[in-house]
Amino acid sequence: MFDLNENHQFRANVIGINNNLDYTETYTDNDDNVNSKTSNLQQENIGFGGSWNATWNDRFTTEASAFYSNYNVDATDNRIETNQQLTQANEVLETGFKLNTKFKINAYLHFLSGYQFNEIGILNETTVSAPSYEKTKKDVLLNHALFSEIEFNKNNTYLRVGVRGNYFQKFNKLVIEPRLNFRQKLSEQIAFKLQGEFKNQSANQIIDFQDDF
Repeated sequence: MFDLNENHQFRANVIGINNNLDYTETYTDNDDNVNSKTSNLQQENIGFGGSWNATWNDRFTTEASAFYSNYNVDATDNRIETNQQLTQANEVLETGFKLNTKFKINAYLHFLSGYQFNEIGILNETTVSAPSYEKTKKDVLLNHALFSEIEFNKNNTYLRVGVRGNYFQKFNKLVIEPRLNFRQKLSEQIAFKLQGEFKNQSANQIIDFQDDF
């Protein structure tokens, strides 16, 4: 954490995970010969990000943030019965940037807007020794988004209405997502709340290993 002054604050974070699992199988045949093979599952994750919060005046503030994450899973399955080796690898790489702006129109009304960029790369590899088989698949998805909202908050009434436009570059497709958040306080114990929004997901990653380790 670093505060340049009361109007500019900088934050950063880092995370890393490393897991390694070995599994050894031993097999004794009819001639009392002992065979053993070791399979392995390894996971490595790393991620870091940072943000900059700025207050430019009494009415206008901004928040900029960026992140990077890398997820890796590698598995090797050595089968004693068939003398076959199966290896599988999965990697997900994601980078992103987001800018939020907030403008205070008056004491009760705020205008929010921003831009977001995401890039997701997905790599899957499968290799079998016998019979020989290899498969590699790689996908890269780029997503640009613009969004804006109007926020009203006075006495017992809160209303937030907005819209988000997502452009998926790979598919050359623009998707509009409206959003609504309304809350009306009726008494100290009772309040009425209404929420609704449309959301879209550009990538769905399922990691499916053919065998349990």
